[in-house]
Amino acid sequence: MTERYQLLVRRPITLLEALFDRFQGDAHLSLEGDLSQCNLRRIRALTKEPIGILTRNTSDPQQDFVVFSLDAETVELLKRQVLPRVGIGSWVLHVQIERSGKLGALGALAVNFPIT
Repeated sequence: MTERYQLLVRRPITLLEALFDRFQGDAHLSLEGDLSQCNLRRIRALTKEPIGILTRNTSDPQQDFVVFSLDAETVELLKRQVLPRVGIGSWVLHVQIERSGKLGALGALAVNFPIT
């Protein structure tokens, strides 16, 4: 049986910044929620559809979904222009980071933020 843990994240932006730094390189990030509040125009998205193990976590109503490469340029833009404005838990409901085709363990992770 796989052990599972639930974290109470008091500073989600700080957590995400640290995770972006940790997984930067051969990794991808997906954001899901109401992304109309996010200024994503300057960041090159890979796709607005699920790919591989980065899948939607909501179906009704279907939320916005976008996937980015976590390269150095994208990480800096996400930290400066997106994280301060996205409303983690309010507008962005699900964040997934995959590395080498894996979520979880040391591969990467999926975070579901409760609506605040």
